[in-house]
Amino acid sequence: MAEDLTQDQADNLAAVKKLAFDNRRRMYPSLGGKLEVPLISHTRRDMFILDIVRGRVQRQKVSVQLRTQKTVILARLDLGIGGRHANPDGNVIGVPHLHLYRVGFADKWAFPVDPIGAQSIGFPAPKQHESTRDWFVSFCKFCNIDDRNIVDWGSEDLI
Repeated sequence: MAEDLTQDQADNLAAVKKLAFDNRRRMYPSLGGKLEVPLISHTRRDMFILDIVRGRVQRQKVSVQLRTQKTVILARLDLGIGGRHANPDGNVIGVPHLHLYRVGFADKWAFPVDPIGAQSIGFPAPKQHESTRDWFVSFCKFCNIDDRNIVDWGSEDLI
């Protein structure tokens, strides 16, 4: 459970190289849809789930998250319009922002991933905020996920 995960364990799980559990290609979800991709560490010891969740109305609203132990969110990237977040200290963060696991707070802390904020947490933000696909690739790099051929984007890659 989340209480059993130390910060070092969470950081190590986030950093370990992750691969798709199988070779199945999955379609990027339509509006209101969700995609779950099972992942496994390169050591084959740890299992993860990569989620892509799209808003029902706003095409731009997308969340990409990495989970372990089925329910522990290690990282979540929120994109789109109106996705402001209030951190436990009351500081309000706009979008895009990245939630990171913190002991005692789970995924309640978010950090800006604009060009300045991204540098402070080591997030490789896209040079231009052009597409959901660019953000997805950046998230995968940050979480050390081999993103090759995980998602079939079809024509759904523009924010």
